[in-house]
Amino acid sequence: MAMGRNSVGYEMDPSLGPVISAMTKTVVDSAHQVIQKRLVRHINFVLERMEAKGPLKHKNSHYGFPVITAQEKVLLFNLPLKVTQSPDHTYKVSYDKLPQKEFCRDWSRLLQDKEAGKLIKTMEKAKTSKNGFKQGELF
Repeated sequence: MAMGRNSVGYEMDPSLGPVISAMTKTVVDSAHQVIQKRLVRHINFVLERMEAKGPLKHKNSHYGFPVITAQEKVLLFNLPLKVTQSPDHTYKVSYDKLPQKEFCRDWSRLLQDKEAGKLIKTMEKAKTSKNGFKQGELF
């Protein structure tokens, strides 16, 4: 649910129903935090990699930041918006179709500015906590 995978799963043990139902109530907030942390880690990786080995070949079409492989050019982390449960105990997750706007920047310009790179690293350290990031907190 959190990573937007298209899948169908079946749980054979009915006693797990309440546990699964409880988990769906927190998956939206948890997924937002996980996705933001993952994007920040990628940005820091890019900064370090470019400093050590020079520019990367590819650019992500949604966020605009550099990526290593051609497959990552179209990578998009769709944030879950809500989880609904039907009477037959199935769950459906609806996702945002747009990239997280706080990560959509002119990365080519930003990554050339070493001071901006230092700022991103400083912000990551300052904002990371056991609860993670809140929406829009990065920039």
